[in-house]
Amino acid sequence: MRKLFVIALILSCSTLFAASSRDIQISRKTADIEIHGIKFRNFYRAEAVTQKPLKLSTFTRTSSNPDIPVQRIEAFNLDELWLSDQLIATYKNEQVDIQIYQLKSLHPTHENSFEVNGRIFIEKADYDSAISQQKQDGDFVNQWFTDLEKREVALFAKFARSNLPTGAQYILSDQIPGRYGFVMTSKDQRKFYLSIKSSFEDIRKLESAILTFIRYFKISESKELKASNQNFSTKPKGNKSPQFTETVNRVKREVSGMADWWFAETENYIIKSNLSSRNRILAKKIQTQVELMRKSYEIFLPANKEIQEVSVITIPATREEYQAYVGENMQWSGGIWSPSRRELVLSTMNSESKSSANKDWIIDVLNHEAFHQYLFYALDKVRAPMWFNEGHAELFAHSKFSVGRIKLEEDKRGLSKLYPKIKSGSIDFMSHIYADHEAYYADKDLNYPLGWALCYYLRMAAPLYKNRTYDQIIPKTIKAMREGKSLDEATKAGFYGVDMAQFTKDFCIFWQSKSMRSKANRTKIVPKKGK
Repeated sequence: MRKLFVIALILSCSTLFAASSRDIQISRKTADIEIHGIKFRNFYRAEAVTQKPLKLSTFTRTSSNPDIPVQRIEAFNLDELWLSDQLIATYKNEQVDIQIYQLKSLHPTHENSFEVNGRIFIEKADYDSAISQQKQDGDFVNQWFTDLEKREVALFAKFARSNLPTGAQYILSDQIPGRYGFVMTSKDQRKFYLSIKSSFEDIRKLESAILTFIRYFKISESKELKASNQNFSTKPKGNKSPQFTETVNRVKREVSGMADWWFAETENYIIKSNLSSRNRILAKKIQTQVELMRKSYEIFLPANKEIQEVSVITIPATREEYQAYVGENMQWSGGIWSPSRRELVLSTMNSESKSSANKDWIIDVLNHEAFHQYLFYALDKVRAPMWFNEGHAELFAHSKFSVGRIKLEEDKRGLSKLYPKIKSGSIDFMSHIYADHEAYYADKDLNYPLGWALCYYLRMAAPLYKNRTYDQIIPKTIKAMREGKSLDEATKAGFYGVDMAQFTKDFCIFWQSKSMRSKANRTKIVPKKGK
């Protein structure tokens, strides 16, 4: 028995060693980062780490002078913005961690930046201005490494006693075991930094693999990244704003070098995903659906002014990838709109689900989340009360769309959850309409269907009450939001003068009356354009 155990242990260790040794071998497959003209053979099983958009923080600047209005400022963390501007891609397997940077610019000084809680922030326009004024002199490389890693570097043309290819230089100061650095210079003098870290113990084998990696690392001219899975009926037309173009280019950089990831453009959206080719029909359906919805949104709730931004939609291929992308706190969700990252993320169902069910799932979630995204831009980035935002998003999740038309339908499942409270008349609307983000999600099983039922009632049933002012609640709330009122102020303006006890009674009677619901169902809330 002891011999069998020893043999099993030896076999297990041999298998683990073989697996780890395989990770430092160089794959035969070629990886491309087309947007930078980079092509190389990567380490075996090294996968690209998914890049996320940077978080954009919003601040308010006030003045002691009451005649000067409050100023809203959107800014990035300066260190994060500069680093993301240099970092091209990260690849990892169990033994190797590779980061590829371009030496684009030096870290800007703190001029035109501001400090909040010990962190330095800067507006994008000020950052771009500071970068544009820089000049790359003879000490640029050392200054860049000082900014990135707080060190200067010595560059040599040899590594592991072997000559490196033309344009490649080894950072000799990297004498820390398992840490290697190379500066690669292209023919057009663009410079790139390859940082390679590994815990593999056989240094000779590791350095041999790294040398092979460097020899296969080629830099040619940059190439324009082309859209894939493109629905040409929704392809963007005409000139776009600088903000629109900048975001499109950012998304292209994010997917470049990531195997299986692609992007597609529509008139108002850019979609990035790693959905497989067998989901090509779904990818094109999403492009059609989101533009159809957008046209309805614009009639339903016109924007304060022309929207200059492109809306970003990200769709990881699997449920597990989605959960890793959105983080632990939102793993329960089927999709999220992140205003700070300017990104809508959609989840697929689990791998056991049928393709038709998966398509229906994504479209339903898209109908919901895309309204959050549109509302954010339509109100010029002013936040909306939770009942209004989530309630209307649920309205669209239970809607049928055609060109210029929306047919709002009842949410039967939501109504079944609400029915005990409707029947007893025990709905606490004051708590619901003044709930903040945390409170709303704390009881989401109640608040989601109640938000839908409230907005459906105000949109479809309010016109039936000739002696009430219910039909003014939505318009007054929207007016207050357009004026930049706070969440509570917008809600207060919308419900001003409404007898909430009578409102609750009318609401509960409506949902128990088949005849009233039938009349409300015939209400047309979105007329055709031009009427």
